[in-house]
Amino acid sequence: MTARIPSRGEPEVSRDFVVVTLPPSITAANAPKVRRLLDGYVALGDVRLVVDLTGVTAIDAAGMAALLGGREAVARAGGVMIVRPSPQILAAFKRSSTIHAFETG
Repeated sequence: MTARIPSRGEPEVSRDFVVVTLPPSITAANAPKVRRLLDGYVALGDVRLVVDLTGVTAIDAAGMAALLGGREAVARAGGVMIVRPSPQILAAFKRSSTIHAFETG
């Protein structure tokens, strides 16, 4: 099972990574929840995250900021956050020049 917004059960743990699956749209409407979710994992000591964006088709500046903020929190805690972007989100990362901020897998 994977963590979702809103959370539905326990996150998947795969090879020492917690896999977090996000909703189809990450916008100003839910970006604060996304950020709180990522920060929550860091607070629990889960600093090896794979953020599954393969089902995400839309992201705005607030959503991008939530992901960047989550990545920074993980990095400050000495961890790593890998994103698995959908083609649409990969294109958005490239357009916004944030692609270099993320490890993709």
